[in-house]
Amino acid sequence: MDPVSCWIWPRAKDRDGYGKVWIGGFNRMAHRVMYSLVNGHLTPVVRHRCNVPGCCNPAHLLGGTQSDNVRDRQEAGRQAQGEHNGRAKLREADVRDIRRKIREKHKQVNLAREYGVHQTIISAIKHGKSWKHVEDLPLNPKPEGGAWSGRGGGREGRDDGDGVGT
Repeated sequence: MDPVSCWIWPRAKDRDGYGKVWIGGFNRMAHRVMYSLVNGHLTPVVRHRCNVPGCCNPAHLLGGTQSDNVRDRQEAGRQAQGEHNGRAKLREADVRDIRRKIREKHKQVNLAREYGVHQTIISAIKHGKSWKHVEDLPLNPKPEGGAWSGRGGGREGRDDGDGVGT
């Protein structure tokens, strides 16, 4: 077998694509079995350097902790964020709206009630601890073509096409 390529488990897999093997009356994860056979022990988590769940190549497997695994997932961009997380109660548009209302001095407890979340969620949004990936949209986007003249918000000096002028 090629030591560089992934060795994809050819038999049963779970819904996430991890290989399953029946040993001693129990379903085991194939990559964990391979790691223990090669290394003589198991760690709390066996991680994939290749980010391929079905891979059992020992050169691609790395022992570690759950914290290591979470960090790997985030660095690889496989962590479900925001509304893509199945447990999210907010959408990105809600987060932008909450930020706007916070700038307008709305009380966090009232926002929490309005959006059906705990006040700590509103606080985490306010302090940039959650929903960091959501960028705020400009409050007053400039119209296409750059029509604003910077001379105030009135209608004076604009031609609205009726031939009369103002």
